[in-house]
Amino acid sequence: MTISESTTEDNVKAQNCFQVSWLKKKGLKLNFKATKLTHNRCFANFMNWITPTKCSWNGHNSSGFEKDILAINGFNNEMKYGGLDKELGERLFNFGLLLKQIHYSAICLHLDYVRSFQFQKFEKEIITFAILIEKNNIIQIKNGITSID
Repeated sequence: MTISESTTEDNVKAQNCFQVSWLKKKGLKLNFKATKLTHNRCFANFMNWITPTKCSWNGHNSSGFEKDILAINGFNNEMKYGGLDKELGERLFNFGLLLKQIHYSAICLHLDYVRSFQFQKFEKEIITFAILIEKNNIIQIKNGITSID
């Protein structure tokens, strides 16, 4: 939270907040994740290639073509907080799209914030949606960008 509170628009524009040295001065405890901030394309490509992390659609660092998002009717508006990005990714996969591993190439800085919700409240709903999407090979949902009858 301390780092998030000290990150300003000016820090983002100047790219300071993406530098390990700046983050360390603000209180970042160095760990392996800090290697993602290495500005070396060869290193990033190598790490993306060897990473054991499964590709997944995460809303904080994902992108897709508009035509593909529209084809599956966007986010599921029936869902509350949590899992919307994963559910959208499952339907994109069912639609025939493959994901590309970019953990070390497209870096984002996640700012901490006070959460007014409890993830556990939605966990059962998220799991139910995920099972339905995968089991039934669902691509489009009724309550997305447009309402489908």
